Amino acid sequence: MSVGIRDTSQVYIRRDEQGNVILSKQPFETDFWQPLLAMLQNVVVPGNFLAAEDRLQGIIERDPFNNRF
Repeated sequence: MSVGIRDTSQVYIRRDEQGNVILSKQPFETDFWQPLLAMLQNVVVPGNFLAAEDRLQGIIERDPFNNRF
């Protein structure tokens, strides 16, 4: 058994999308995003948020490996 769950008397078992078996100390929350989505319903977004002039900024050519640090 995994070291991370040896100190508990109960585990939760589930499968992920790839079919892997997952053991955890806490139950998997299927509605993990629900509180955030509920909060976002009350957010007021300005009408000009990400207007066309904000989105159409052109293409900037740059070397992704230049000035890495």
